[in-house]
Amino acid sequence: MTSHARDPKLPSEPSAAEKISGEAPGVLVFVPTFNDNARASELAQEISAESPDYRSLVIDDGSATSVQSGAAGDTGLQVRLPDNFGLGTVTHIAFDHALSAGYSAVVRIDGDGQHRISDIPRLLEPIQDGTADLVVGTRTNHRARGSVLRSAAKIYFSFLARAITRGRAPSDINTGFFAANRTAMALLNQFTLERYPEPQLIVIACREGLRVRQVDIEQQERLQGRSTLGVVQAMRMFYRFNVFVINELIRGRRS
Repeated sequence: MTSHARDPKLPSEPSAAEKISGEAPGVLVFVPTFNDNARASELAQEISAESPDYRSLVIDDGSATSVQSGAAGDTGLQVRLPDNFGLGTVTHIAFDHALSAGYSAVVRIDGDGQHRISDIPRLLEPIQDGTADLVVGTRTNHRARGSVLRSAAKIYFSFLARAITRGRAPSDINTGFFAANRTAMALLNQFTLERYPEPQLIVIACREGLRVRQVDIEQQERLQGRSTLGVVQAMRMFYRFNVFVINELIRGRRS
């Protein structure tokens, strides 16, 4: 039987030490990489050093060169996909593993160095104190770069998102830095996430009644690689998001 991309070979969890102590795993921090995986080892070590409750999961989404073996460090996990399936599939893999292994929360952080490891506790705080199900990092210093089309698309996405969520959507729905509890993971995992799923999962969370919060962050300069969202990809994302919004409105009328 051929393994599906959503079912990669990952070590079984909880670990032997966790079984002996009777303690459940803490927070799974997943790092998607695609041709920007040189920092994977460094990020995994930084995640582990930030808190003993954090475990990294490096997911190489079919890069031309694979993540170096052992890049996740002694306490982290890593998996390499056979092809480039997109961030939606990567997110499902992380959610699947976090739910099955009993993690209390999951955090996504980009592998290109734009997000600070030290901001993870700030995203987790509303989840850990029981006031939020999904927390997104809103980039206060972010300015849409590149083509006019990409900039216009992001503004348009934010406008539509706030309109169909009655203003509940955060101001930055394209951010790749977020934290989710088990309730949010289980709900979002019921939907098929697109290649660039950030606007989709935030809108779904708001419309499904999850408690969505935002935390202001400063995005750092990209330390490696470049954005995979080019002109063609932006046009596809624009089209798919419009189809998604229409489907959400239809689904809302039927429910």
